[in-house]
Amino acid sequence: MSEEPGARKLAAILAIDLVGYSALSEEDEAQAVTAVSRLRDALEGAALVHGGRIFNTAGDGFMLEFCSAAGALGAIDELWNAFERSSVRIGVHMGDVLATPSGDLLGHSVNVAARLQQIAQPGAVMVSMDVRRAVRGKLQQRLHAAGAIQKFMPSSTTSRARVSPSPCWLSCRTTMIVTSRRWNSSPMASPMKSFRCC
Repeated sequence: MSEEPGARKLAAILAIDLVGYSALSEEDEAQAVTAVSRLRDALEGAALVHGGRIFNTAGDGFMLEFCSAAGALGAIDELWNAFERSSVRIGVHMGDVLATPSGDLLGHSVNVAARLQQIAQPGAVMVSMDVRRAVRGKLQQRLHAAGAIQKFMPSSTTSRARVSPSPCWLSCRTTMIVTSRRWNSSPMASPMKSFRCC
């Protein structure tokens, strides 16, 4: 039986999964389970420091809630200290969500974060324009445009970004893919902006 959504609130949603989890599961199931457990421990530690929480999991994927975009981005920096960056993909979006009695979060904003995570390259973080607008100072200076992507709903607009450990974020009008500090661009199908951190 499905839960009825409760109160609506604003939240920063972070979606993350392990790169190559399915292949690893086929080769060594015990190692795959250990990797998921290590990621969960690292996420719980990062979330605790930055006022967040894990609200949903599915296999190797985790969804986290933060009160602010700054909190979500701070947790990512914290995560890099405890987990291999190249082993994960991350998407972050800021928007309205609906809370269920069990603590799960629902809504379009959760879907956007998941979509950004799905298109992120290994070791990258994609963030939306709403995340960029929500941060100030040094955090905002780290954000630079990374391009446009196809979204769920053609009438709406979003942005994406990628994050790496050094202190800069980038933005541009075509999809950008980071390999170390080099960028390769490839245009995408719709007007959805993107941001990344290099």
